[in-house]
Amino acid sequence: MFTKISTAISRSSPLIYLIFYILLIPVFGVLYTEFGQGGFYAPYSRYEPDAMSDTAQLASTLRAALQRSFDARSGTQFIVDNWQLDLNSLKVDNLTSTDGSQLSFRVQFTANGLGNLEGARQLGWSVVATVPEHPTSARIGGSNGAIVYRFPEADFSRYASPFKEQNQKLFDLIFGQGYEGFDLTAPALALSWGEELQFRKYLAGIRGDPFAISGAFWRMIYLSVVVMTTLGLGDIIPITWQTRAMVGTEAIIGIVLAGLFLNALAYRASLRQSST
Repeated sequence: MFTKISTAISRSSPLIYLIFYILLIPVFGVLYTEFGQGGFYAPYSRYEPDAMSDTAQLASTLRAALQRSFDARSGTQFIVDNWQLDLNSLKVDNLTSTDGSQLSFRVQFTANGLGNLEGARQLGWSVVATVPEHPTSARIGGSNGAIVYRFPEADFSRYASPFKEQNQKLFDLIFGQGYEGFDLTAPALALSWGEELQFRKYLAGIRGDPFAISGAFWRMIYLSVVVMTTLGLGDIIPITWQTRAMVGTEAIIGIVLAGLFLNALAYRASLRQSST
């Protein structure tokens, strides 16, 4: 019985095994995508082009949130000493996070001189803010819907006077709030619920969640290729028993199909040799 089964397997076309081998790569990629969320760790995904695109999108989101805050304080004079900030020059860049527990970014303006400085224009007015993942405060309802307030911090200790006081004023002015009569005494960054989710997702990606970074499906297809071919690069690691079971199953199937493919090729080669 075993001999008959072995012969039947050997007589099968190698192309069949090759097709199954290739088709199982996207199948397992889909399985990883659908059932593997929260089960993989990918510390290097943050350096991929998709992650760079996410960084640019988050910078744009933070800029929009700050601009919305400025619009809500239309009666506020955005003046530091004898300089008035040009709100249209607002720029957010240099987003950095080492471990996903906090996010640092730079807010930059151009300022126009006032009084005896009238006509002067100064570039590069900036402050670097650090926003921790926690704590947050939220307000539900109102015309703006759910608003989440994150409380940024800044280190002014490296500045000498009067630049230290000047940058402190700039920081307080940038992150002041005034929504519908709801004022915060501490500087805050106001995010809509959608922006808040984007913020959290970005930090989760920094912490190594491959599904928190754009391009997760193709990342899982890549993982499937690595597992099926038993390369074992280790840049995406299963960390739950479910994902480890899926990865182990695919690796075993890949080895078996590769063996059957080579066996079928060897059988045909032996037939050709015996017929000559």
